[in-house]
Amino acid sequence: MNKKQLPLGMSSFKAIKEDNFLYIDKTECIYKLLRGGRYNFLARPRRFGKSLLVSTMAEIFTGKKDLCNDLWIGSSDYAWPVHPVIHIDFSEIAKSSPLVLEQSLRRAMDRIARDYNVDISFAETSGEKLADLVRALSKQGKVVILIDEYDAALTSNFHDMEVARKNRLVLREFYGVIKALDAYLRFLFITGVSKFTKTSLFSGLNNLNDISFDGQFGTIVGYTESDITTYLTPYIDEMAGKCGLTPESIRGEMRDWYNGYKFSEDSVSVYNPYSLFYYLTKHKCFNYWFESATPTFLIELLKNGSYTFADLENIQASQSELNTFDLDSIGLITLLYQTGYLTIESYSPYTMKYQLRYPNKEVEFSLGTHLLGVFLHKKSVVIDAHINEMRSALLYADIDAFCAQLQSLLAGIPYTLHIEKESYYHSLLKVVTTLLGFDVHCEVMTSVGRIDMVIEMTHLIVLFECKFNKSPAEALAQIKERKYAESYAQSGKQIVLVGVSFNFAHKELSVAWVVE
Repeated sequence: MNKKQLPLGMSSFKAIKEDNFLYIDKTECIYKLLRGGRYNFLARPRRFGKSLLVSTMAEIFTGKKDLCNDLWIGSSDYAWPVHPVIHIDFSEIAKSSPLVLEQSLRRAMDRIARDYNVDISFAETSGEKLADLVRALSKQGKVVILIDEYDAALTSNFHDMEVARKNRLVLREFYGVIKALDAYLRFLFITGVSKFTKTSLFSGLNNLNDISFDGQFGTIVGYTESDITTYLTPYIDEMAGKCGLTPESIRGEMRDWYNGYKFSEDSVSVYNPYSLFYYLTKHKCFNYWFESATPTFLIELLKNGSYTFADLENIQASQSELNTFDLDSIGLITLLYQTGYLTIESYSPYTMKYQLRYPNKEVEFSLGTHLLGVFLHKKSVVIDAHINEMRSALLYADIDAFCAQLQSLLAGIPYTLHIEKESYYHSLLKVVTTLLGFDVHCEVMTSVGRIDMVIEMTHLIVLFECKFNKSPAEALAQIKERKYAESYAQSGKQIVLVGVSFNFAHKELSVAWVVE
């Protein structure tokens, strides 16, 4: 079987189909959307397939059935009417200032007008040009407006909130003309990373249907396990053969590293498309998506706020909390969810709140390293060096070296960032041990108590007890007194007991350990 080339970084549906790259069919979901309401909004993380989705819609609305003959929609009852399409991609719009943004939008409207051979030269503002363009094109049929990365002019300027706020005024005027164009429109689709409040950007579009939490569209971007089996089995088999592994082990690694995103309580989880294709091309695990655009705005928010790792544990939030924010009130959890660093784990109909978690290892390891750098005032490469030394020490059962690296790493916490809460230090230790890449279990229940943390490896089990403002000897005494090690006595592995003490007055961490 001749495999098609994987579309690394490609977002043009036409190019993928004409150049015979692999396209994973999403047209059944698109069909449902086209048959539903006319005004729709979708928020999804960056590099998750939104641009390809919009590009696919553009080709469908312009009647390009020949590109879709082998897809679900090609054999459906879709009639393939031809509509004039206004496709605006804000990733291609200059946005470094409100003046630049306004001028760039005007030029974009002029370009589309020239493509359709209509004249909008008398319109002065970008909003007026959009309105004139829609009215002129409506003589050729009902108009479709597709807006991709609608929020880029705001999110790309989070480092300069004054520019972001001024850009918001430009966008409000631009989007504000759409309400009066209802009679001329067949379909409006707006997509971006974040969802800003309607009052800040879409004050007139009260009928905008947000499908971001709609279960029937939970897989409209991203790839399901079924997609993996249907489309990617040959690539997995090839990788397994080249790497000397089984296809099942490849699938397991893929699942751990790149699956796990859920966008509603009743939808299945999906893989990150960007990382998935790179993994199957490069044949190794790496933080492809995270490294493609380091979240500098998120790091800045953390630096400027009073947040700790404890704020990122056991997170619960209502849909209204996750759904929208504004430039004047950006919540950390909302931002982490909308940008893809947290995802839905479950939903409680009693509390009407979502339980959130990291979606996969790529995000957990990558974000953990960056956040440790923020909290410890160390560069990510320094964090990585400590983690690698600790990992190596455990592999060789060198507990002295492991404890020394742990103390050295956490000794860098600036004096002003210490917090007189045991949970703060527990959460720091949890993040550090998680980054090691071994099986880490927290708050493990036994018949006589609860073990704070357990690292389990093929040859070694390390039991941790953490104390606050007490000695590490007291922590060790508790492990022995409550016989925590008995639960692992039959494992045949070496068992090490580690007592960790955080002393707030002296701002230091002390460690003691013994072999059981």
